[in-house]
Amino acid sequence: MTAGTSLRRGVRVALAPLLALTLSVIVCLSPASAAQPQTTKSASSVPTRLEGYLKAIGSGKWLVGNYSVLVDAQTAVIEKRGRAEVGAWVIVWGEQDEVGSVRAELIQVDRPAGSSGLTVQFSGMLNKISRDLWVIEQMPVRITGTTLISGKPITETLVWVVAEQQDDVLVALAIEVIAQDADAPPVEFEGAIEAFGSEFWQVDGHLVRLTPDTIKIGDPALDKNAEVQAIVGPDGELVAVLIRVVDPTAEARLNAVVTAIVTGPDGGQTWKVFVFPDEPWADPVATTLYVDGSTLVDESRATARVGQWAEVRGVEVGVGEYQTDVIRLEQPVPVSLQGEFTAASIEARSTGWWQINGQPVWWASPGSSKAIVALTEGGSAVLGVRLPNGVIWAREVRGLKGGVRSKSPATAPE
Repeated sequence: MTAGTSLRRGVRVALAPLLALTLSVIVCLSPASAAQPQTTKSASSVPTRLEGYLKAIGSGKWLVGNYSVLVDAQTAVIEKRGRAEVGAWVIVWGEQDEVGSVRAELIQVDRPAGSSGLTVQFSGMLNKISRDLWVIEQMPVRITGTTLISGKPITETLVWVVAEQQDDVLVALAIEVIAQDADAPPVEFEGAIEAFGSEFWQVDGHLVRLTPDTIKIGDPALDKNAEVQAIVGPDGELVAVLIRVVDPTAEARLNAVVTAIVTGPDGGQTWKVFVFPDEPWADPVATTLYVDGSTLVDESRATARVGQWAEVRGVEVGVGEYQTDVIRLEQPVPVSLQGEFTAASIEARSTGWWQINGQPVWWASPGSSKAIVALTEGGSAVLGVRLPNGVIWAREVRGLKGGVRSKSPATAPE
């Protein structure tokens, strides 16, 4: 994805998760479901996820980004993608106590030391400007001759940043001013279009003023809805930054796992996904998504890559094919569970639905009946990810008796 494409999408998605800093500690689903020994937790501790460049490894303490992380014998370290060494990019799940200390339950190496940079996006207040180094939300960001800067950035404005992690430095690819007053961030809402004209629209009871800079997507009509992103002026007036017209009768909503992303010569993308139907225990369906410059891709919680969970809104253009309007991405939580592993039902055994300790598991490659018996007798271990819909997507199932194992196809999330 080019910096230009990222910026265009960044402008549209910056308003939903305004302060979702990729390098910050964020509260999220805890990997407590992983079958790892648990440390004693304070009653006031909270599940925490953070990620960053591994700067130092000490006795019982690692420095991840700007955070000190407590590591002990009970911390599970996953080194499937590289060694846990200084220079690696790591993701930490754990518990943060009342004084801000983070105790790691699980650390996963996401990118080995020396690999190419990771693209991140975040928004925040511009604290300081110098020739080649800006400070945004107290984080230094390097500015180069190729950095694309939109708007008039001055200190105390709210900006959207697309940057690449290079070693322990963030190098800006693009910076966009999204609000002149960081204390008055944009607002976002959706509702029925009640009136519209060249200068003003009324949406869900709110009067919104349009300007020449307002991004308009779609043709308005009174039987349609609109998504509005707007700035609140000093007098309380709503000034639209973006208005996207939505036809509620034609829109489809899908929940899916991304299995492939292919970029075409024109810059458009084709995503291959497995869509999970609304019905419980229904098989995921291979589906194609078409993504172009008008698609709003929200990468605030996760970057666009294979293995991510996608909440999709779009229009069906063929059997199993959709032109997408909105894609919101989340990163599934890695899990490792041990227990009784059985088929969900006689019918499910042939389709891939299983369960461990009563929890739903999708396992795409069970193998022969003899292998199934070897894997299920005496208990099993399931390694994979927990999707936001509660399903565990198994990458690997191991029999605890005899060491038999079976891996899922490469389409399973990594």
